[in-house]
Amino acid sequence: MDGTHMNVVKPLALLLGAAGVFSLYFALQDYRGTQTIQLSKKLFVDFEFDRAIALSDEATRISPLDAEAYLNQAYIQGTLWIYRKEDSYRKAMDQAYAKAQQLNPKNASYHYQQASIYFEGQDFTKAITHIDQAITLDPLAAAYLYEKGTYLEAQNRKAEALALYRRAYQLNDSSIILQDIQRLEGQP
Repeated sequence: MDGTHMNVVKPLALLLGAAGVFSLYFALQDYRGTQTIQLSKKLFVDFEFDRAIALSDEATRISPLDAEAYLNQAYIQGTLWIYRKEDSYRKAMDQAYAKAQQLNPKNASYHYQQASIYFEGQDFTKAITHIDQAITLDPLAAAYLYEKGTYLEAQNRKAEALALYRRAYQLNDSSIILQDIQRLEGQP
């Protein structure tokens, strides 16, 4: 090899080596973030709420572009909001869901999950707002239509719920949906 070739090969080798180091660094960060999320979930299930929150916060710092880290954070904060009725948890939940939705704006399931927590927290208006966002993103998802029907039924809006159950059943002829249709058709 002549000297000119060596002058090109050395910088190229250094560049490729640096790219490998960066790839390894990001892979380790991703692994560390995933492990932190998993530990946070375990601690939450074990009723170690403060440690679970701290680790969920750490996971978002380790992996700020990982929507799963924010979804875990949102779930923990939302569940605590339901049971403790402290608005700070709801605000933290909303911020975490907003970040996850920003990172993956076409994922309807994030809105569905947020709607579900609001429903469990008895805030039917916000639950419907978020399930509507899921339906907008995925209008053919029978599960989202069915879910909205259950929210409407909880508000005693039975005619609207029945219409949604019927639409959901057209998309997915599930026996569960059919039972709810039959149940509502049998009521005045």
